[in-house]
Amino acid sequence: MRACGESAACALRRRLREEGHDPRALWARMRRTIRGLLSAARPSVEGALRRHGVRAGATFELLRFDFMVDRRGTPLLTEVNISPNLIGKTHQDSAVKQRLLTAVLSVATLRLRPHPPAAALECRGGCCSLPGACGAAGIRPLECPRDDPR
Repeated sequence: MRACGESAACALRRRLREEGHDPRALWARMRRTIRGLLSAARPSVEGALRRHGVRAGATFELLRFDFMVDRRGTPLLTEVNISPNLIGKTHQDSAVKQRLLTAVLSVATLRLRPHPPAAALECRGGCCSLPGACGAAGIRPLECPRDDPR
């Protein structure tokens, strides 16, 4: 079996297999739990949005679901974080969180209408603060230098 290097997900899958569990089945059970929870909460969330005059398609929320896995390989939901920690602790952790944020903001900017005019975007030295919105406004988004304080 190949080494996982620094990949926590790879190490977890290997450990689960070593203990006789099916990692794909475990992830599928966790996804079903999350879908069930979100489906149950949807009517009250949409009702609250309507009461506040907010269009449901104009919002998004980033959540993190924490699970524990018992000895039988059963995932147990322990908490749902509405403001998950997105500060990378390692190079790999930072890269994963950066991809996550880019994907979330990309989806969010596609759903928000109208797109902000080019003048509303914060751009410094050719670095755009919202790459998805920059593209929609006709500005070519560029990666920010690593030492940029944003």
